[in-house]
Amino acid sequence: MKSIELYGIRLDSIENVELDALLKNWLIGSESKKIFTPNPEFILIAKKDDEFKDILNSSDLLIPDGIGLTFAAAALKDQKIIRHTGTDTLVRLVRLSAQNQKKILLLGGENGVEQK
Repeated sequence: MKSIELYGIRLDSIENVELDALLKNWLIGSESKKIFTPNPEFILIAKKDDEFKDILNSSDLLIPDGIGLTFAAAALKDQKIIRHTGTDTLVRLVRLSAQNQKKILLLGGENGVEQK
């Protein structure tokens, strides 16, 4: 896995096979891990909000979700980074959890807000 930095925020670039191996390793371990999948808006917010930047950088894995981050890495750093959407990463994690007989707890959302 390689990492780059955009505006003080670390972004990890990881191949699919390596991501699967890392997630599986974490699933069978006993430590909790934080994975964030920021989009370009996250980076813009973190540029102005040091606390949010620190939260992002405290993650164990910070993989770009938004395609705009891959473009920014290419334009600003002349580097290619691999994008993994949050939903794809969640599906991958659920699949690996089922294969390894692990449970997943999903926490969050807005109570009582109806999506239309």
